[in-house]
Amino acid sequence: MSKSRSSSIAFALVTCALNRNFGVTGAAAYTPYGKSTVALVLREDELWDDESVKSRANHAPEGCYLAFDFVINLHSGKEMEGLDYNYSSSHKSTKLSHKFSNMTLVKPGHQPTPIQIKYAPSKNLSTEEYIYLSPVESLKASVSNAIKLGVKFVGVIADGEFSSQEAIRFHKDKNLGFLGRIKSNRRVDFNGRKVDLGDLARIFTYKHCHYDGKTGWRSKKLAVRLGEYDVFILIVYRKDKGVWKPFFLVSTFPETHTLAELLRVWKSRWGIEVVHRFIKQNLGFSKSQAITILAQQNWANAVLDAFIAILVVRQKYGVENWRAAQEISGQCYAECAVTGIPLDSWLERAV
Repeated sequence: MSKSRSSSIAFALVTCALNRNFGVTGAAAYTPYGKSTVALVLREDELWDDESVKSRANHAPEGCYLAFDFVINLHSGKEMEGLDYNYSSSHKSTKLSHKFSNMTLVKPGHQPTPIQIKYAPSKNLSTEEYIYLSPVESLKASVSNAIKLGVKFVGVIADGEFSSQEAIRFHKDKNLGFLGRIKSNRRVDFNGRKVDLGDLARIFTYKHCHYDGKTGWRSKKLAVRLGEYDVFILIVYRKDKGVWKPFFLVSTFPETHTLAELLRVWKSRWGIEVVHRFIKQNLGFSKSQAITILAQQNWANAVLDAFIAILVVRQKYGVENWRAAQEISGQCYAECAVTGIPLDSWLERAV
């Protein structure tokens, strides 16, 4: 497979995502190749590599945090490779789907920048080519790869399934800050006695916690020992139907990271959820009917590059509305694909 043909088809897939024109027929319209060639390349060639991770990261501001999570890609067909029943939080039940891991660079007050999306097989579907990794193993592998590629970030943010003792050990060994949600039944050593986090919340009720006006939360930061490591526990209260209810965060960041700063960092984790919602609702993440895992992976990367294209229009040209930025990006990518005139020239004309 020639590099120019791969690049052309990859660009065509991004164009399709931006223009909500999903499928091989749509992609073939933006290349000099027929549908059969596009379909063959899509299912047999890896169109994106680690260089794309570095390229996407270049669009993020300095001082970002690396948010990590899984995203579930629902499918109705049963003939696709790699499908299994995964829990969907939006449906509150298991659904036939693909599961992908996602790394997104986030920073308080800035737009999220997704840098990698990768198929994550279930244990039942593990193969030599697609190896099952536990949630924490997946986190460790992704963070290690980001470091290897030279992606710059201050620390890592993750949800509860990634906040095990193994994850804390990994980040401590790498001298890397970690902020993650942690269950109320986890036991810690506080002032010389063993307590679970629920006990700490009963000691430090919302009345004993500082109110943060920017988040609307009440919180308390406590130095504890969790297993073999000294860490900080954040007891965070937020109002739910008028009642202050606690959740808990574990932090390996140094003491110089203030409570207020950690709260803003945690709230910025919502950026990865924004990415997930946008690529599903606007870029056709779940629309590909390709059969092979590699084809689904290629489409997922095209969708991520489409998101970056929209981000560039918003950042560089000041187009604030997401849908308007998508429309401009889609038009310019289509014109570039058809005419061969450089993309920047079309963007400058469009805005």
